[in-house]
Amino acid sequence: MSVKLRCENGHETAIAEAAGPRPSLCGVCGAKLREVENAAPTEVLPGLAVVSRVPLASDTAVVKGKSTDVPLNSLAAEDDDETEESNEPAVPQYGFAGVYRGLGFHYFKTAAQLLGAILLAVLLAIVLYVQTRPPEWVMVAARFSMVVIVLALALLFMLAVVLGLLGSILCLSVPRDTRGARTMIIISVLLEILPLAGLGLAYLIDAQQPPEAQAIDPSTGFGPATRIAQVLAYLCALGSLSFFLLFLSRLSRYFRQRVVAAEAFALVGRVWAVAAGWLLVGGLFACLAWLDANRHRFDSSLIIGVGLFVLITVPLAVWANIWILRGILDLIGSVRHIVLSRTT
Repeated sequence: MSVKLRCENGHETAIAEAAGPRPSLCGVCGAKLREVENAAPTEVLPGLAVVSRVPLASDTAVVKGKSTDVPLNSLAAEDDDETEESNEPAVPQYGFAGVYRGLGFHYFKTAAQLLGAILLAVLLAIVLYVQTRPPEWVMVAARFSMVVIVLALALLFMLAVVLGLLGSILCLSVPRDTRGARTMIIISVLLEILPLAGLGLAYLIDAQQPPEAQAIDPSTGFGPATRIAQVLAYLCALGSLSFFLLFLSRLSRYFRQRVVAAEAFALVGRVWAVAAGWLLVGGLFACLAWLDANRHRFDSSLIIGVGLFVLITVPLAVWANIWILRGILDLIGSVRHIVLSRTT
């Protein structure tokens, strides 16, 4: 004995009752299958399904749950007209709807980071200009601008963290058979959550130390545990971004987009190269501060030379950061378009 299933487009499938789990989607059009009541019994071999013949142009069709006598060959033009008249965007199906929305969150997260990088470049320019000792009214305006930019950077940072976490959680809905993309996004989410817990734990450790044992940095107000946690959080953030890019690469390969997959993989190396550049800039700043504190032991030309090198490397590092974020933004937009076009 068999059970007859039919989709909303009229395609029928007969499957044996002892064949195990029944299919939920039509093998012809992908629409949801429903059991047909009072179906005539059909002998079917166990484990095999019989799909009805492809409807001819003269056959009638079932459109949106209603029976119609309109031939099928006349429905194509009506579908095209309906698509053109509808202003609503298509929504991805078959498990990729969450991925599509998650990539949207990541797109806005990267846009916030890009805006933050531009504001950081403006802040550095203002700081350098203030060192030239401009008139007093210019100094007041510059300090006010610096306060506003710092507050905007803090707001953009928190916004980027929230958007990135929400986007990664939505991307966890990616199907399992996507060439390892699910594994990459799981690791990315873990590396994104761990630093938040680590920073809170490190701050509690520093707060529990007695006052005489606390080695608080007066410039930052952080203890040694918090400073170590900040370094680890920076490395975890780089790892999370790297695995997210690998997720985009695997997802692109699943959709047979090898060029996009190769670009995502290449961005991983560029991200770490830019991160190494920022570590170099930080080391140069520390070296310059140490030379300035011990200027009586060194020639002033050495301090001037290191300062000039810092002035050259900082703009290059800022430009490289903006360049990388722009590339990631374009990549997310491309993969999001691929998901939308291939799953609707």
